[in-house]
Amino acid sequence: MATTPAHAGTGAEGYFTIYNNTDNNVVVGFYTSDGSSWSGNWLADDGGKTIDNPINIDMCDASNVYLDDNEIYYD
Repeated sequence: MATTPAHAGTGAEGYFTIYNNTDNNVVVGFYTSDGSSWSGNWLADDGGKTIDNPINIDMCDASNVYLDDNEIYYD
């Protein structure tokens, strides 16, 4: 069985890894959206509060998501 390297182990297969590299902030929520509504919090139930502005990440393109104190990025 062969896999396409560009998609192997990526969000395209439904897999990604979150790296919490924060020192001064606390990550309390991780949500997904299909464009019409937001999911529940994947990390904990916080009553649906949004504490910060949403950051758009195409999870189909991401293998790794990095959460830093002042930046969120993926590869």
